[in-house]
Amino acid sequence: MTNSQTTSEILENASIILMQKAFERSAESFGHFLGKSVAFNSIGKMGESSILSLSQLDEPLSMVASEMKGDLKGTCYLIFSRKDARELCAFQLGQAYRKQDDLHDALLMELANILTASFVTVLANELNVKTYAHVPKLKKISRMEMLAILKSDEIYLDRSQKFKIHYTIEGIDVQPIFTWAFDANIYSYITKWMGNKTIS
Repeated sequence: MTNSQTTSEILENASIILMQKAFERSAESFGHFLGKSVAFNSIGKMGESSILSLSQLDEPLSMVASEMKGDLKGTCYLIFSRKDARELCAFQLGQAYRKQDDLHDALLMELANILTASFVTVLANELNVKTYAHVPKLKKISRMEMLAILKSDEIYLDRSQKFKIHYTIEGIDVQPIFTWAFDANIYSYITKWMGNKTIS
């Protein structure tokens, strides 16, 4: 810790490093699922401007929500535009199934389970906590409904605890969004996790 950094800044840096590890693991799992190289852009915070930037997505949106239970609590959303859901499912299932939304739903639910489990496993191992992801739920919603969900309740009140990425998939023109929001108690676990780590 340098003299120019406050405790909150050090904690913020540590949280980004931890989330980087978890998102990297989820991207690896996504890649195994597709048999493609999957990367993600830099981790961002889900503030009001980034929420509003999602208002251009092609609807209806597929939003898969999962809750974290146990020591560490939170909520995640995996969000696909209609176009992205169809593109991804056409790649996995074949062009003949491009518009069969019931099959899309099953595929997206399976994918959400894989990505969420990968992410949560990293947090549980790194922070040495008992936590798990509850069964995900998929909703077909409009952009306005999505904005209302992302702006609602305690998740929106403290933006510093809400993280997001866009995946980028080799050879497939889709960019699904993966967001995570946590209770404030995540910072007590991150403080313990930091221990003797050097966070610059």
